[in-house]
Amino acid sequence: MPVYRRVGIGLLMQESNSFAPHPTTWEDFAVQGVRVGVAAPLTVDGTEWGGMVYGCHEAGLVPVPLVRAWALAGGPVTPDVVARLATALAQGLDDAGPLDGLLLALHGAMIASDDTDPEVAFLQMVRNRWPRIPLGITCDLHAHLHPTKLRLADFCIAYQTYPHDDTYATGCRAAATMARVLNGEVRPVMAHRHRPILFPPDISGTAAPGCLAPIANWARAREKEAGVLHISYCPVQPWLDVPNTGSSVVVVTDGDWMRAEALAAEGAALLEAQRPAVRARQALSLDALPGLLQSARPPIVLGDIGDGTAGGGSGDHTGILTVLLAHPLSCPAYVPLVDAAGVRRTWPLTVGAIVDLTVGATLDPRWSSPVRIHGRVVARGDGPYILEGPYLRGHRMTVGRWVRVAVGTVHVLLTERAGLTSDPAFFTMTGATLGEAGVIVVKSPLLFRRAFSDIARTVAVVDTLGPTASRFAALPFRRISRPMFPLDDDWKDQS
Repeated sequence: MPVYRRVGIGLLMQESNSFAPHPTTWEDFAVQGVRVGVAAPLTVDGTEWGGMVYGCHEAGLVPVPLVRAWALAGGPVTPDVVARLATALAQGLDDAGPLDGLLLALHGAMIASDDTDPEVAFLQMVRNRWPRIPLGITCDLHAHLHPTKLRLADFCIAYQTYPHDDTYATGCRAAATMARVLNGEVRPVMAHRHRPILFPPDISGTAAPGCLAPIANWARAREKEAGVLHISYCPVQPWLDVPNTGSSVVVVTDGDWMRAEALAAEGAALLEAQRPAVRARQALSLDALPGLLQSARPPIVLGDIGDGTAGGGSGDHTGILTVLLAHPLSCPAYVPLVDAAGVRRTWPLTVGAIVDLTVGATLDPRWSSPVRIHGRVVARGDGPYILEGPYLRGHRMTVGRWVRVAVGTVHVLLTERAGLTSDPAFFTMTGATLGEAGVIVVKSPLLFRRAFSDIARTVAVVDTLGPTASRFAALPFRRISRPMFPLDDDWKDQS
């Protein structure tokens, strides 16, 4: 009789930002869907969950759904969220029956409003219930990894790419490693190195000219060597104002701890070597944007660095919108803006109605000012949309109700909630014809680049200020350990 090994899989994911204007609440999870046990379908989508499901089937393992809960990046999660997610995980574990292994997809950068690390609590719960079975975790490339978290897992695998296009592949890798562990083929051990460095995401791509390309190339080469299972390099979510944040390297080898330690140190040195690239960072200012609009070939995709909704921005910064209204193009410009009050005011109107609105800077008025618009309602809708780009392909998202208002050639896409504007599906949901656009504004510093590579003729990122700003000195850091590069030019190893 064949032996069917049962592996519990769970996804508990949110990326926290200490400078976001509001905490992440249970509604932020519930609106995207929280599923426990058999209510969490074993679908093969482009997420880590989908990769784990597929990878388990490929390896002859039986995936057992525990919990699937995801929220868009935002402020630290409230204590109520931590408690309810823990309850959901506990219920999933209770309902799962006997398990031979566990795989958990975590973001790696979730923090609670009391500055504790909920992911440690989730992992400790799992370990308390299943102390002897292997436990593997996956995480975002921007995870905040530290020894307390890593000691609770047998192996940790982070995304390898930024912009992220390997969420599914990461889940597959985790499932394949779990199968090798359960079959007695490998015995994973981990080593970790920390460096007090924050990398601006807009220059931190893992392909040239991104400053993480050297360590990405090094890691892929080393992983081809016998006994090296996985190498993860995590430049951390840089907007976490918590002690001992910073960039990390995690190496997983087959039973060779000394080799893992040596490789982790080698990788950490490569992180250090990228400090000159951080010092040399340049980006387009709002003042310089009109010149770009006049000279660049459309479609122009503009990334709003400081208001990245995938990193905790509120999505209501009006800086780029203000410039586009003052310097309109002949082709349409599409500008997303989170403004629930604006949606409520325009929702009862018919398509074609003329509206006068003051929009923007309602959730986070610290970084920009409201803008008065006079335009025409051209489209509106409600309901979820499905991500089509390489990041989380197939994942279902909702921004609540939305209304598209045309102010001349500038189309303001008002939504009730923030969404991933780094995916073209956000715009096509509203009927936007992206190939004919003059400008497409995305609330993202880098994540959008691969998704829009077949659309954009010109790509630029605008150096706005906000919760996801790359000019870290403009943010009110108070609790991080110092020195921290580039806030401080002197620094030391805190590993």
